[in-house]
Amino acid sequence: MTSERIAALCRVAWAIGRRDSTRLDAALDACAASESRCHVVEAILQGIPYSGFPSAIEALGRWSDRERAGGFAADRPVEVEGSDSERVTRGRQIFEAVYGRLTDRVLSTLRSRHPDLERWILGFAYGRVMGRGHLELADLEALGVASLLGQGLLAPLHSHLRGAHRMGWSKEDLRNLVRLLAADDSAGIRALEIVDDL
Repeated sequence: MTSERIAALCRVAWAIGRRDSTRLDAALDACAASESRCHVVEAILQGIPYSGFPSAIEALGRWSDRERAGGFAADRPVEVEGSDSERVTRGRQIFEAVYGRLTDRVLSTLRSRHPDLERWILGFAYGRVMGRGHLELADLEALGVASLLGQGLLAPLHSHLRGAHRMGWSKEDLRNLVRLLAADDSAGIRALEIVDDL
């Protein structure tokens, strides 16, 4: 499942998560010269729940510089409209696809950490951002894996590796993705162990 397009987008997500401007610039340059360019903006926006608005704003600025310099403009797909309750419902469906039978346990954990987390994550992260519908769910999970791997956040990385596996990524595809992004990195080494245990 690791197409060149998704590999290029995952390099962007990983560099944003890593807060590595040198690698981000290299990843954006590679996307600007490839068919991945039409999905870069969406990949950056999909990273907001993982890496935050400031990182996305910075990455979008760097991408806009490349658009101006290269004389092209990537797609800027807009958000799917809907009420807050529709976004929570859509978010719940996506969340269930990612977490499967663990959905209720994960949501319970979120509620125990703070009463607003469940609603925010379902309505915003899954309903508003992932629910935009501009990339396949399997691709979104790969981007999430890349961002979390870049940040070295192993607990959520484990969950999203499992989610990517549920979405159709084979263990070998996941190993290849981890090796592509962080083969020599301690989080990458641990991620390979997690993949083996899926």
